[in-house]
Amino acid sequence: MSFLEPIVKLSNAVNSINEKYMALTYQEQSDLTIFGRLRYYNWTFEAWALGAVALVYATYLFGTRVNKSRASQLFQALAKGFEDLAFAKIGFSTNTAKNELFVAENNNTWFTSFVTGRACIESITVRAHLLARFNPMSILMEKVLGLFFSSLVADALDEFVEVTIVPNGVYVTSSAADLPKETNASANVVSKFKFISSIVNKGDMTKAREDNYFLSLTHTSESEKLPFEYVFMSESNQLSSIFEHYGGPEFKQLLSRCAHFLSYVAFTDLPEEKPVTDKLWERSQQPRCIIKTKMVTGSVDLASLNELIKAVVNIFDSASQEYAQNPAKAFVTNDMLRKSANLRSQELAKIAKVMKQAERDLLQEKKQDQEREKRRDLRSKMSGEEQDRLEQKMREKRERRQRNRQKVRM
Repeated sequence: MSFLEPIVKLSNAVNSINEKYMALTYQEQSDLTIFGRLRYYNWTFEAWALGAVALVYATYLFGTRVNKSRASQLFQALAKGFEDLAFAKIGFSTNTAKNELFVAENNNTWFTSFVTGRACIESITVRAHLLARFNPMSILMEKVLGLFFSSLVADALDEFVEVTIVPNGVYVTSSAADLPKETNASANVVSKFKFISSIVNKGDMTKAREDNYFLSLTHTSESEKLPFEYVFMSESNQLSSIFEHYGGPEFKQLLSRCAHFLSYVAFTDLPEEKPVTDKLWERSQQPRCIIKTKMVTGSVDLASLNELIKAVVNIFDSASQEYAQNPAKAFVTNDMLRKSANLRSQELAKIAKVMKQAERDLLQEKKQDQEREKRRDLRSKMSGEEQDRLEQKMREKRERRQRNRQKVRM
């Protein structure tokens, strides 16, 4: 009962607040007017309760507004960069004439923006995740749980920005030029980006590999072509050079400026989560580049993030131009793509093998269930003596199997 003592004491303290009022007789309470009761009654508990509700509401307003303010700063800065890149549509359409630059979800903890309408780039999706500042107790509890069960709450405690750039393979010489007449030309260009090549911050290397299936298939290598804070994680060393080939020495300098907030920049066509079926494997393949960073604030860091996005878009522009106009001079050769295709064939074969094993296990389990059901039906039709004889036979059968196993071991 010792653990209940604080609760009992608290309950008694709350009840004692109006002990004087509750001591009045029924007649004395009836003689009091409404205003008399209001003055005589001790409203301390109710005042504290209303104060607590007001504090919770104020904390909610403060937390959601802080998150929205940080998101507005981020997306407004990125919108200027998207305008410089000549995207036709930035944000989401609404019933009014003005577009929404971003949408907020889950009490202003998730924010999403979207741009499209440009040669070589199908779309850019920007997602930002912020802490649930409207619920500080939840943050505190998650941090405490994170000390013991880090895998359960890691995502909820991370603030990050994820930019996904998807190519469309449509290259035009100018904004006034007509679209290519060949319908398969753009699909052929997009297929040239089916490889994995990434630059990963050393501090986030382990987590990035654990969280992203496509990075788990890569080899890690350090290089003088990168700032000290980064490593290459690519299918092959040849593919790692794509950043220097198209980005030049300026890309290395840009990486240095982004080192304190950039987690990774990765070209890939495979999904973040490992597919468990061949159908999911086929549906989840999409060439793209993913830029993941910590939550970026401050004009200098936002300018660096904009430069990084522009650099990746320029890589898609330059590569798409080469594939469309002079494929023989493209950096990613058919030999590199064949090696990438072989890796995907091997991974698909592993998935198919697991699927077949799962099907065999399911059939075996179903067969065992049918046999058990058949035995139950058979026993229900037997007399008591017949059931005893059947159980004796089953027991002897199990004993023979046990003896045979022992002989084999000897």
